[in-house]
Amino acid sequence: MQKVTRLGKRRGAWLALPIAVALGAATALLWPQGATTAVLIASHDISSGTLVSASDFTRGKARIGDSASLYLANLPAGSFLVSRIAQGELLSRSNVAPSPLQTQLPTVLQFKDGLPFELRVGSQVDVWSTEHATGAEPTAIALDCEVANLRSESSLGQKATSVEVNCLPEFIPKLLKAKATDSSIALVLQPTTLEH
Repeated sequence: MQKVTRLGKRRGAWLALPIAVALGAATALLWPQGATTAVLIASHDISSGTLVSASDFTRGKARIGDSASLYLANLPAGSFLVSRIAQGELLSRSNVAPSPLQTQLPTVLQFKDGLPFELRVGSQVDVWSTEHATGAEPTAIALDCEVANLRSESSLGQKATSVEVNCLPEFIPKLLKAKATDSSIALVLQPTTLEH
C-alpha cells in the first residue's frame, strides 16, 4: 500500500513538470506581444502640408511590438504632415517633416517663349503673373519653387515647353488661378542659381 502511494506521487510530479514548462514557454512567447507602446493617434482627418500641433492628436497605447520605433509618442515642434492621415491612424515618424519644403506640390506650366536660358531641372525660381488687363502689373504668385521637369513639345509648327515646378501648397491656388485666366506667366531665376 505504501509503495503504491509513492508511485502516485512520482507520477504527479512528472506530469506537473511538462505543464510548468509549457506555461513558461507560452508566457515568454506572449509577453512581448502583450506589451503596449505610447503612440499619437489622429483625432481627425489631416491633409498633407498641414502644420500639426498636439491638439490634432490624442495619446494612446498600442501593441505594435518591434515596430514601436517607427511611431511617435511625442510630436516635435514645427512638424508638417508629409502625407494625408486619417482619423484614428497612428502617426509614424516618416509622416512628419520639420520643414514645409518637403511637402511641395507639383504644377505644370506651359510656355511658348521667354524662358531663361540657364533654366534647368533643379533650378530655384519665382513665378510671376500678369493679367490680361489694361495697366496690369506683374506680381509674384509663387516663391522658392524648384524646377522638377522640362519637356519641349511641337504642335502645328509651334514649339512650347512644359515646365513642372514644385511649390509650397500655399501658392497652388494662385498658380491655378493664373492658368485658368490665361494670364501671362514668367519664371524668374533666383540669383543663387545664376551664380553657379
